Amino acid sequence: MSNAYRFTKEQRLLARLLSEIHQKMDIKDGINSALLSEALRYGHDWAIKGIVPDSSETSNGVEEKVEFVHDVLGMCRHLDSARENFSNEEKELLQAKEINLQKSTYEGFDGNNDDEYNIAEFILNKLNLYSELTSLNSHSIGTKDTYRKMLEIYTPINTFNSKDGKALSFDQYSSIVNWYDQS
Repeated sequence: MSNAYRFTKEQRLLARLLSEIHQKMDIKDGINSALLSEALRYGHDWAIKGIVPDSSETSNGVEEKVEFVHDVLGMCRHLDSARENFSNEEKELLQAKEINLQKSTYEGFDGNNDDEYNIAEFILNKLNLYSELTSLNSHSIGTKDTYRKMLEIYTPINTFNSKDGKALSFDQYSSIVNWYDQS
């Protein structure tokens, strides 16, 4: 992490220009120069690690936020997927608790206050990961704290289930989403 990419304005401009030249020359060397240019334009230096082959560099101080966003997106993907496999009776129990079964558990991050919003936007819309989720602005400062609480419940359950190859049970799902629903 001490070798993190950190660009001055001038270096960022030069790197963008070089990536655009790379793109125009249609060089085939495994670097997605269009995506690299986009990452540089919007300050997503952390994404360079995934764009440039064999690059171990990331932006200093952002790794934790990127990991958090991936954890949230993965958890929401897992929760939404688990819900699809519940019986009609279990779905009725959730609806009785006024849990919207048509809505994803992912509500986005606050676009005005959370750096995670821009990270999630880039992951979802530029890297095209978690394609079943939509980039959203939650317009709520509390969303990040809600996700942290959900992850506190989810992470040990997921770690246990992953070892055994199990899907989330209805009770496990409920314990996570009931907390989410109360916030």
